[in-house]
Amino acid sequence: MASGDEGLLTLSIALRVSPEPAGMGLLERYRLALNYAINKILSLNLKGIGDAHRVLYRELVE
Repeated sequence: MASGDEGLLTLSIALRVSPEPAGMGLLERYRLALNYAINKILSLNLKGIGDAHRVLYRELVE
């Protein structure tokens, strides 16, 4: 019997779709929020998910 992910197969697919303006806007906002969160976590030297959640939740929701 395999332990953890050892010996398991992963199925992946790739799709090519034409980007829609609404989808592109969503991806851009997601990218900006993710970069902001990562930079804030690194600059404040936050160690755990709870710390990051406490600091970032209100800012990212709005």
